[in-house]
Amino acid sequence: MFILNRRIDQAMNEPTIRFPATCPQCGMEYLGEYPIAEVAAALLRGGRLRLYASCHEYHWSASEREMEQIREYLGAPLFEHQRGFGPRPTRG
Repeated sequence: MFILNRRIDQAMNEPTIRFPATCPQCGMEYLGEYPIAEVAAALLRGGRLRLYASCHEYHWSASEREMEQIREYLGAPLFEHQRGFGPRPTRG
C-alpha cells in the first residue's frame, strides 16, 4: 500500500500540460493532459508524442501535423530551431 501511495504522490507532483487533441476514431475533441517532460522531449528530438483518447481507449502517435499544432498551442519558441524555423534561442 505504501508503494502505491508513493507512486501516486510522485505522479501528482510531476508538472503536466493540457492541450486539445482529437480522437482519430470518432473526431471528438478532448483536453489531454501530459507530463511536460514527455512533451518537451518529443518536441526537442523531433519525435512523436503518444496520445490517448479515453472515448475509445485508443493510443496513437501524433502525426507531424498534430505535433506542429502542439508546438503552436504551447507557443514553444524554444523548440522552433529544431524544425528549422529560426535561430537557436539564446539564454540571457
